[in-house]
Amino acid sequence: MKYLHLALLLLVFSLPSYSHGDIISFTPTGAAGEGLLAGNIDPIPDSTGFGGVGGTGIFFNTETNVLSVDILWGSEFGFGDLTGDVALVHLHGPVDPGPAGFGQVNPDILVPLQNSLSFVPTFDGGSLIDNFFLDDQQEQWLLDSRTYINIHTDAYPFGEIRGYLQNDSVPEPATGILVCCLSTVLFRRRR
Repeated sequence: MKYLHLALLLLVFSLPSYSHGDIISFTPTGAAGEGLLAGNIDPIPDSTGFGGVGGTGIFFNTETNVLSVDILWGSEFGFGDLTGDVALVHLHGPVDPGPAGFGQVNPDILVPLQNSLSFVPTFDGGSLIDNFFLDDQQEQWLLDSRTYINIHTDAYPFGEIRGYLQNDSVPEPATGILVCCLSTVLFRRRR
């Protein structure tokens, strides 16, 4: 019986919980894979452009409610060139959490990221590195992996490349399954 209690305790501690002052990292991804990709949009734009995360990454500070974004696109940074200069960059949401939300579109703009002074809109070497404040509802959607970054060009006003922000601290379903399997094995051995 004590092994069952131990297994349940392990399961509880494997679930995500956030305390005041946590730094949570995010990875842009979607149906086409990791990064800011045209294939993460439905319908898929006829674009070979793509982008990804810069050196400082994408992370959120739960104490300050600040989302830090470092994204890049275009051949200057080793990615694919967009069809034209970037017109807009937005944080959108909410969508269904996780892979269920990939491809979903939400026209609600949570944060207009292009308002940053660091925004470089060029198609072949664009970037955005800045910090953005989120309110409590936006924070919850972000932590629940229900937001995406959408990069718009004139040719693709609904988005040319996109990445759904997946919370890197959320354990994958396999973690819970592993804990359950281990608890079953331990419980059966005890009997």
